[in-house]
Amino acid sequence: MNEELKRLSSSEDTAGVLAMYYQLKDGLVATPNAATLTTLVRHFGKNGSIALMEDAADLMLKSGIALSLSAYSAMVEGYGSAGQLSKAMALFEHMKSQPNAPRHLIVRAMIGALACAGDVQVAIDFYNTEVVHIEMESADNEYLSLSTLIAAFADAGHPKEATVLMQHCFDHRLPVKLYSGNVIINHMVKAKNVPEALSVYDSMVAHGLYPITLTMNLLMNAMLDSEADLAGPSLALRVYEELTSRFSLKSDPQTYVLLVRIFAMLGDFRNLLKVFDRMRKAAMAVNYQLYHNTLSMCHATEDSQGLDMFLTRMNQDGIVWDVPLCKLLFRLHLNSGLLRRAVTLLAQMDKLRLMPVASMIRDLFLALSQHQDLLISATASAFLHDYSARLLMDARDVPCVVPSSVLPSPSSTTLAATTWQPQPRAVSPSSHRQQQLHAANSENAAAESEPPLSESDLKHIYRVLYEVSGYL
Repeated sequence: MNEELKRLSSSEDTAGVLAMYYQLKDGLVATPNAATLTTLVRHFGKNGSIALMEDAADLMLKSGIALSLSAYSAMVEGYGSAGQLSKAMALFEHMKSQPNAPRHLIVRAMIGALACAGDVQVAIDFYNTEVVHIEMESADNEYLSLSTLIAAFADAGHPKEATVLMQHCFDHRLPVKLYSGNVIINHMVKAKNVPEALSVYDSMVAHGLYPITLTMNLLMNAMLDSEADLAGPSLALRVYEELTSRFSLKSDPQTYVLLVRIFAMLGDFRNLLKVFDRMRKAAMAVNYQLYHNTLSMCHATEDSQGLDMFLTRMNQDGIVWDVPLCKLLFRLHLNSGLLRRAVTLLAQMDKLRLMPVASMIRDLFLALSQHQDLLISATASAFLHDYSARLLMDARDVPCVVPSSVLPSPSSTTLAATTWQPQPRAVSPSSHRQQQLHAANSENAAAESEPPLSESDLKHIYRVLYEVSGYL
């Protein structure tokens, strides 16, 4: 029963926990034990249900079960989270009076209560009266330090109060551990409060708490999430370059992931390849998922040669091309203004017997309709007019299932190959059908309710593409 209760509590199923509690209270199930009732006390205290927490504690006593240290600690923290510090302190004093009570565990519970309440001055007073003596007496006092108190404030949702407490330590020349500053920065990054995170970092460095790789990763991530367009990755790259140079920090797997994200967002494929090489040396996987994620994060690029190098490396790494990968590359071509490459990609997909999706056709002809050449724009506009109901009225992707044998073969004069060619492979009829189903399911499950483009539709689409591609 206790395992089921723990499962309900961890999944925050309040209704399920309440139902089990009332069954215990009304005697509808087996006699409650200490573990079950302690779990109830902890759950109610954590969720701020103080009345229920006290009722569960009373039920323990009425059942002849003494309150354990774990139950007392849960109640102290529960009172703290509800802002009832007087009750938390009273229970703390009661716990201290118990014979053989482990003093450091009791103090930890009260630290948790003070952190939940978010009252910095009360926390400082408590530390000076209760904790300092234990720190002096105990060799194992790391989790009773001011750094632990600072981190507890941040973890309890009070990063600003934690910052005030850390500054108090700096002002009074009290020792502070680096991890407490990292915890504050982490919570401020999650709250997208970048200026405060940078302020904490500056304060840490000014007082001799030099960053480690974790600190650098947190700040890089903050920059990436803080700014729109290219400002975010540019700032993140500056953080990386400055901290690695100034403090000789080494990159870890998370750093490499962030660097991939930075260069992908910047469209800098040459530096992306350098990061991939460093990842290989660090025994990190450079696989399909990494390439897929990289292309998905890249909106546009001005370095077509670097992109060719990147795509060549994909083939060298044995990455098998599928519809999702082609769709990402197609979008990148369009966003970068590489219309001829986008047209060529459709022909190359046909050679690999990969079915394009309707949104690719739609987006390509929308781009062509804005072309400066009047013949191209007029032809594309006429096509969009004829096919607006199928390509524009619904933005969902429709699988274009049609045998490649019915499509005209691209001529060398109209669809000259680029320097990149996808990795060819033999495809059996059964695996071909599996590819079609996989593409349809992975791209958009809702597309099953829409009719696919017909064979005559695809023939007309390619015919129009052949007409305009010679002018691109």
